[in-house]
Amino acid sequence: MFLVLGIVRRSRWKASGKPQKSLDFRSWSNPRRVPEQRPHFESTTRPIWNGGCPASRWVRKDLVLVEELVMGNEHSFETISIGGKHIWHSLTHYYPTPLEVLRNPWIQWSVVLPREVDDARYDDIRAAARATLDVLGMETGLSHMEWFRRHDGSIAVSEVGARPPGAQFTQLVGIAHEIDFSYAWARVMIFGDFDPPKRRFAAGIAYLRGQGTGPIRSITGLDKVEAEVGHLIVGSKLPVVGHMRNTGYEGDGYMIVRHERTAVVEQVLQHIISTVHVDCG
Repeated sequence: MFLVLGIVRRSRWKASGKPQKSLDFRSWSNPRRVPEQRPHFESTTRPIWNGGCPASRWVRKDLVLVEELVMGNEHSFETISIGGKHIWHSLTHYYPTPLEVLRNPWIQWSVVLPREVDDARYDDIRAAARATLDVLGMETGLSHMEWFRRHDGSIAVSEVGARPPGAQFTQLVGIAHEIDFSYAWARVMIFGDFDPPKRRFAAGIAYLRGQGTGPIRSITGLDKVEAEVGHLIVGSKLPVVGHMRNTGYEGDGYMIVRHERTAVVEQVLQHIISTVHVDCG
């Protein structure tokens, strides 16, 4: 491990470290911050920048993945593949990135599924995603890919899973296409059958996160949101007063929005996360 750290320090490559036991961004640490702040690999649910961990706890029997630290705007890319042919795709935008959300517990964030998935601005990620799946040998199934558009405009694929996405993304896809996407995925896996649906709507989700520590004390702004944009909200799971605050990036509840225009969905989501407040303590 310390040999790897030495290489990272001497190189110009920005890197991050993750325990193999949990490879998502919740367990992310920055090897360049040794010895000032050592990654706490014993915990896979704490935010980044955990410090004060003695070196003896850093060397584990579990392997550690060291990978490029990619910065930029984060997205997902979902694909249905049958017999090695990638016949359907969807994508999302994260506002802001989940890593930034975990670094700032006060942030309420959103995810948008744009209606314009076939726009020319996505030509590069469509080509890169399909090439990536070909290299990885994706034959039949649903895949979930995380990718970044760097600040210089280039793209980077950060991870791929041969599985459905989490955080209500599957529900969002179904709402945008007016289908039962879980049922559609089951048909892919059992029968190798999928009829690519037309994306009729843009959709998005606003994640509601408790402010402060301890149990949820109050929720404000719901009445205002319901009165002003309630007709565009097609699903929700509201925070519950008295429940302990959830420290994860998904927060304590969510609201799902749908409209024919992507810009309207983005505006409504911003209105929700700036209006609804979940106070804890």
